[in-house]
Amino acid sequence: MARIKVQSQISTPVFILYCIISIVIIGIVVKFIFFDSALSYHTKSNGYELIFLLLFFVPLFFRSTGKQEYVSELVITNNELDIIYKRKNTLVNTKRIPIDSIESFNVSVDLNNVRYSITTILSTRIITEIQLKNKDTITFDNTYETKFFGCPYQYILDIIKASALLPNFSLNLTGNSEFDKENIQYFRRFGKTFPFMLAAKYRFKLMPKSAKTVVVFFAIIYLFIFCMFLYINVPSPLSKQEKQYFKIYSAAMDLKRNKNYSLAIQKLNEAQSIINTSSDSYLQKAYCYKYLKQYNSCIAEAKEGLKYADKKSIYYKAKNFKFSGDDKIALNTVLGDCGLKSKNYNDSIYAFTYVINNVKYIYTDAYFKRGRAYYYLGQYNLALSDFIMHKSIIEQCLQSDCSRYKAKNLNNINKWIAASQRNMK
Repeated sequence: MARIKVQSQISTPVFILYCIISIVIIGIVVKFIFFDSALSYHTKSNGYELIFLLLFFVPLFFRSTGKQEYVSELVITNNELDIIYKRKNTLVNTKRIPIDSIESFNVSVDLNNVRYSITTILSTRIITEIQLKNKDTITFDNTYETKFFGCPYQYILDIIKASALLPNFSLNLTGNSEFDKENIQYFRRFGKTFPFMLAAKYRFKLMPKSAKTVVVFFAIIYLFIFCMFLYINVPSPLSKQEKQYFKIYSAAMDLKRNKNYSLAIQKLNEAQSIINTSSDSYLQKAYCYKYLKQYNSCIAEAKEGLKYADKKSIYYKAKNFKFSGDDKIALNTVLGDCGLKSKNYNDSIYAFTYVINNVKYIYTDAYFKRGRAYYYLGQYNLALSDFIMHKSIIEQCLQSDCSRYKAKNLNNINKWIAASQRNMK
């Protein structure tokens, strides 16, 4: 019995599939970032890191799942030939062929010594073809480079030793490499120390121009992804004062989550005694005053926070939100809400107009709330226009099965539309 190691990949062109899926993922990223207006800016900013991470690990995904079944070993006895198939290191199939059913066993070998730089690389192509008497053909292809696979000379020696057991055996040798046992030890020796970068450079030079273009293209993409991944994950530096501020701010947020709004305001005032130019503390104080129904104080805090909303808040810096914007939308929203509650309708209209002009989330209540402010000021035509716009948003949501609005919201806006139409007459 002869056991012969083959290690012959018979994989399908996984690279083509890899390119297609990568392009699809890039397309999804572009759509996600630039064209999907149904997502809030905050939702998008939280998704950037996940998407870039996914793209960064796409090659590793193919490395782990893209290995196809290959011929790993031949077992030759007097009566039969066993072809052992593996996927990675797992046995997946064994094909047993009686020797007397084989018409011919042909091995074509192209052996080439390629001198590159100061080193010699062994480039070998071995095609084994088994022709059966029933006209079926079994073929497996070995492509060897000594850095990554075993020495191909050994396969040839082993198959020659077992050739007496194979009917109509033929071996066709081509190439510039001499076939002798001394070369086997030589190639084994340098194959273990062949520099990876040198081998990569050599293979890159052998590629056709179109393949080189593809390699460079994806190299640029993944270099960009890697840089973005580092940029996203490297935290923004905080000064000593900013660290103290954020520690107190975080304690205030715990109090706010537990609905201890008065104590939360005290903590936020303490944070502002350290730094009073970060919009996040004013925003959270405005929320607390809103929940305490102190609407005039809410308006005052929101307006003060808007003075500092052009720069990134300490909260965004501490949380490493590289792509998040500012607190202007949130500050104007709470300003508009408190303006409605305190009957400061002009403040409310101004705030919700800003939200409408700048929000990227299509399912917004800003039209409805601004419409109510117009309605209470007696500007029924402007109110009606906003109510109709909000009705179209609700209908769009209901048609797309989003969870934000229900049928009762549609009934409610219809009542406001009817009221505006009555007052216009």
